[in-house]
Amino acid sequence: EYERERQTYVSLNDDKLKFQQLFDESRDKYKDVENNLNQISSQIDRHSRPLLEKKNRILNEQRTVETYTDQISEKRDQ
Repeated sequence: EYERERQTYVSLNDDKLKFQQLFDESRDKYKDVENNLNQISSQIDRHSRPLLEKKNRILNEQRTVETYTDQISEKRDQ
C-alpha cells in the first residue's frame, strides 16, 4: 500500500515537473513571438512614417496647386 502511494506521488511529481517544463518552454516561445512582432511593428512604423510624410506633402502641394488654379480662373473670369 505504501509503495503504491509512493509511486503515485513520484508519478504526479514527475508529471508536475514535465508540465512546468512545457509551460516554461511555451512561455519562452510566446515571448520570442511577441518580440518578433514588436520588431516587425517597429520596422513597419519606421518605413511607413516617411511614406505618410511624403503623402501629406503631396496632398499639401495638391491643395496649393488647386488654390492657384482657382485664383487664376477667378482672375481670368474678371
